[in-house]
Amino acid sequence: MTTPSTVAPPLLKRKQFINILIAVLILLQLPLWVGTGSVESLLYTYYAQYKVIQDNQALRLANQQLIDKVSALKNGNSEIAARARLELGLVGQNEIYYQVIK
Repeated sequence: MTTPSTVAPPLLKRKQFINILIAVLILLQLPLWVGTGSVESLLYTYYAQYKVIQDNQALRLANQQLIDKVSALKNGNSEIAARARLELGLVGQNEIYYQVIK
């Protein structure tokens, strides 16, 4: 008949082996969750990329508006005259300027 002392060491070895496997698994996953290349830094990089894309879209819209203004200035004098009236107070020939005071 076997005594309890002969059965205990294999059971203890199995528990130690499982504990070692769990520790190795934790150590292998640690870089995944913290540090460079972790999930947090990956999410931060995705957020930074999203912000850059949004900024680029706003800048593209502003560039397109400037391109439209430049092409309007190149194509006709009416745009130049309208801007001069608005920004410089230009009064053209054969025009009468009225100033309304309230």
